[in-house]
Amino acid sequence: MNYNLKGKKLYVFPLSDLHIGASNCNYDYIEYWKKVFKKTPKNKVIYLLGDLIDFSSKDIGSFDNDMSADEQIDTVTDLLKPYKKYIRYSTMGNHERRAMKYFNLDIGKIIANNLDVPYHTADFFDTLLINDEPFTVYGKHGTKFNQRIDLAEGGMVRDTQNIEADLLLQGHNHYCKGFSRPIVTKYGLKRKYYGFSGHFLAYESSYAHQKNLPWNPEAFIRFSINKNHICRWNEYHLDERML
Repeated sequence: MNYNLKGKKLYVFPLSDLHIGASNCNYDYIEYWKKVFKKTPKNKVIYLLGDLIDFSSKDIGSFDNDMSADEQIDTVTDLLKPYKKYIRYSTMGNHERRAMKYFNLDIGKIIANNLDVPYHTADFFDTLLINDEPFTVYGKHGTKFNQRIDLAEGGMVRDTQNIEADLLLQGHNHYCKGFSRPIVTKYGLKRKYYGFSGHFLAYESSYAHQKNLPWNPEAFIRFSINKNHICRWNEYHLDERML
């Protein structure tokens, strides 16, 4: 699809770490995400970056679920079905991968099939045409946690240094932040844009709380891309947006 923006913008919503079924999932903040998405102008896309569900593991023993796996799948499907025409790709998170490990059950694929959206187990590339020029998005759930967000940024830059894309998106670490780095091309300077997608889990009595991980409030991010392929972003943190 070619987005002829002129004076308008294309909006990108990376969505991950909903953890539907977790006892501390913040469903009110998911409703807030829905309101923000609805109010966003019509040129918009969604990328699903995994951990849509909260599949338990007895080995870890730190996850409390109040839904069965079937209920989690149905709830996520019902939640995202009104937005399926905007969803470009979906990928697997570590909670979906846990179901693969123990039961050879690909929950991410089931949800993607329910929504009729493209699905990749590891990562994906998506090329959007903006005013007839390609703009490439790379998405992956991510594999690393860091106690400091600056270390998380550096890790993402290093891990994707061989990935050629304009906008690189990750979830998993529950940070919510956009940033960029200048790179040199034969045409001169351009920017490589990055984003952590946030999460929807309350901190109190959570796995992060038990492990003394940083208190990152529930959050999500929205990128905007103009006709010149310049990205800006809005971060929607719970403590700033929905008190």
